[in-house]
Amino acid sequence: HEGDGANKAEVRDVIGHAEASNTKSMLRNARRSSRIHIIKTHHAPQSDEPAIYIVRDGRAATVSYLHFCREIGFEASFEQVIEGVPPIGSWSSHLADWNPLHRPKTLLLRFEDIVADPNGAIAKMAEFLGTPVVGTYDLTFEELHKLEPTQFRRGDNSANISELGEHEKMFYAYHGAGMVAMNYATQDDVFRATHDYLVNLDTGTGSLRKLRDLEQVVLNLERNTQTRYENLFAQIASSGGAHEQFVSAEKNAQIRYETLFGQIRGLAAMQDMFVSAESNAQKR
Repeated sequence: HEGDGANKAEVRDVIGHAEASNTKSMLRNARRSSRIHIIKTHHAPQSDEPAIYIVRDGRAATVSYLHFCREIGFEASFEQVIEGVPPIGSWSSHLADWNPLHRPKTLLLRFEDIVADPNGAIAKMAEFLGTPVVGTYDLTFEELHKLEPTQFRRGDNSANISELGEHEKMFYAYHGAGMVAMNYATQDDVFRATHDYLVNLDTGTGSLRKLRDLEQVVLNLERNTQTRYENLFAQIASSGGAHEQFVSAEKNAQIRYETLFGQIRGLAAMQDMFVSAESNAQKR
């Protein structure tokens, strides 16, 4: 796209980037070619062709994407990026579109592993592509940052995550299921963060927007709690299925379920208040 730092000549020479002015023509030529063409995209899959999917801790990816949006002139907020408002899309929606854990002919790589061991990642890609490794990657992030500081901004998760601040709890409420699936968080991490997010929802300023959060929070809680139940009882069954363990586990899970959904029901009651207020305002 216009303004993409990778389009700079000095950056293209380093990372092997080639700009395509006509995407459809480029794809058509790539499919006809006997050479391997690797297409970088931020979009959902358009076909079932082989793909290399790179996932990053969603919290760090959210901050990185926020800066990207602002760099291209879209003044987004943390809330908008977390919610995935159009035209942004969200971390979880992208993950769901590609479904890299189950999509056929897909190599899943973690951003963190690429940063820690780029040559190890290259070896995996070469095997996946059926092509030999022809060189060693020896550039440092500092060198890349010097070439194009906006394209290679930090390359560090901890620095990005620290920018989230209190928005981290909101992120977990929306994307906890994906974070657990990708092994970036435990069920307990998500439970605690979502609990705190629900408790601290502002019932004054911005309440209408907060109520929209409720649907997504409920969906994620349902997924996470269901996964907890399944994992818990699988562990108990494999250990012999002692009756006392089942009873204790069921009680604990039930208590946590009731606590969370008690909070949700309390928040949901606010919707009646808003509907009533809207009706009165309409009459006036």
